[in-house]
Amino acid sequence: AGGKAVLAHPCQLGCSHGRLEEILRALKDAGLDGIECFYPRHSPEQTAAYLRLADKYGLHITGGSDFHGEAVRPDTFLTPIPLNLDWLGTFQNAQLVPN
Repeated sequence: AGGKAVLAHPCQLGCSHGRLEEILRALKDAGLDGIECFYPRHSPEQTAAYLRLADKYGLHITGGSDFHGEAVRPDTFLTPIPLNLDWLGTFQNAQLVPN
């Protein structure tokens, strides 16, 4: 359908940094395009680690609030995330459908 494959909420995998890196390598080889670096439940240290991994593996950087509506998750709110225009431009310019 022309979408991008992104690993959402990597903190919820509950694995060590080394294991996450193994998973990312395998997923990247299978076609992973990005990793959600900005997420309300990530600690600042986790966010920094995910940004480094995105850079290391050439993954797009994404973020989200995990807001699915008050009826679904009343404890989750729309929250701002940092936006680096270089990250946005890279994602926008990425080819959505392979040749």
